[in-house]
Amino acid sequence: MSDIFKPNGPAHTQSESKIRVSPHRHELVRQSVCRWDFSAHEFTDDELLLCAFEMFNHAFTMPEVEEWRISPGQLTDFLFACRRAYNEQVPYHNFRHVVDVLQGVFYFCLALGVLPHFDGKAAPRPKTGSTASLSKILRPFDALTLLIVAIGHDVGHPGVNNAFLVTLKAPLAQMYNDKSVLESFHCAAFSQVLRKHWPITQTVPNMRRLMIESILATDMGLHFDYMSQLEKLKQKIKQDKGMKNWDEKTISANRSLLCTLLIKCADISNVARRYDIAAQWTVILTDEFARQASLETDLKIPTSLAVPPVQGSSIALGKSQVGFMKLFAAPLFQSIADVMPEMNFGIAEVNANVAIWANLITECTEKGDRPFFLEKVRNSLYYQPSSNGASSSLGASESRLYDFNDKQRTNGGVGVLHAPISNGGDYSGDSRIRKASQAYQEQGAPDLLGLGHHGKEQLKLLKKMKIFSTSSEVYPHANGGGIIGKGADGKSSGSTTPFVTIKNFFSCFPRKFSD
Repeated sequence: MSDIFKPNGPAHTQSESKIRVSPHRHELVRQSVCRWDFSAHEFTDDELLLCAFEMFNHAFTMPEVEEWRISPGQLTDFLFACRRAYNEQVPYHNFRHVVDVLQGVFYFCLALGVLPHFDGKAAPRPKTGSTASLSKILRPFDALTLLIVAIGHDVGHPGVNNAFLVTLKAPLAQMYNDKSVLESFHCAAFSQVLRKHWPITQTVPNMRRLMIESILATDMGLHFDYMSQLEKLKQKIKQDKGMKNWDEKTISANRSLLCTLLIKCADISNVARRYDIAAQWTVILTDEFARQASLETDLKIPTSLAVPPVQGSSIALGKSQVGFMKLFAAPLFQSIADVMPEMNFGIAEVNANVAIWANLITECTEKGDRPFFLEKVRNSLYYQPSSNGASSSLGASESRLYDFNDKQRTNGGVGVLHAPISNGGDYSGDSRIRKASQAYQEQGAPDLLGLGHHGKEQLKLLKKMKIFSTSSEVYPHANGGGIIGKGADGKSSGSTTPFVTIKNFFSCFPRKFSD
């Protein structure tokens, strides 16, 4: 199947595909990854891979992480595996989002001095003389781990939230007892990608523990628990008059807390970007929420959204953004800056965005709501992904093939896979997939999202929504022999809706786990 479905199978080799990026665009990528005004929307899928490669490659220059370093070819394979593990049909929680989060973590670590200086025109330099900053307890090991976490923290995201799965009584929610459902799944699924493409990360207990803690911390349902821990940390620093007398146990515990807080900051850093970039992310996330709201309406279940989107209303959108920033983002970024002053740039940008949105609300209230604002922002998203995930803005004549293998390293390039990029789930050429699918369907395994019992008409709706269509790194596809659930009539749910089964989910893991 693929890395998660067949975790112990042979890995793809970098001789299977290449990535096309023009020399000019390559330099633009390098200069962009070290800037806080980084905009993931400006890059094609291939260029996003190159962004990720540049950031990991820079982290590998630290001698302290030599034990966990992988070759350029292996890194390329890993990044392609990560990209395949995300659903391109999901508007927000996709590979573009996690590269944005990855860049957020990368920039944080540069600013905090945990990563060495990056040779870029706008690269941040850590401020010297800040003896009170907790950044001193962070290590190169932590920086590398957070980079890995960032690119895998949303693996397999279906485009709906935890509350939706719990309300639906989805098997996935039941599997994790309704607690941090998606985050727990991301941990389990991402571990299979790592087991195959970066196995040493799964053999180091401290690294694996930090990965799990950090991914689980992205559950916004736990946000105030982490804020409470952060407040206690601030009080301890005040009482102890610094961290000079902390023992190793105290340092280790607070180091782990800082790592989880940094990944939380990066995960919602879209609201801390420059306003035009933040607004683009806002509209995309609103679209994802709107799809869930529509799905909930048609399934006749209560909404699981804290603030259901009001389509076409700039005022409603502005109020939701201001509310989120004041309640969640601003307190988090401010408290982080209190213990690590190098992070002041984040809260400054959040406050600026609050002011801009507030002005927009006032203007629309006085002059009438202006729904065209939303379309204006949408139109600014000039990137149009192609169906096969390849670069859609570069012709072959103006592109360069970057091929990193383990024998020869080209400065600045990246080697990639020849295997076809996910095109929406057509894996019909693999007879093993068809056989596995038939076997599991014959056993009547329930679908993982628990949607099979909703009946024909609602299943048609779900197919139309296409929010559960995801790549084979995490879920097999119905299209071409994937594993699907059963409809109310006991028959296959269809040929295009890739429902995930409990049987399939457990088949993702080694025998000793699934038994």
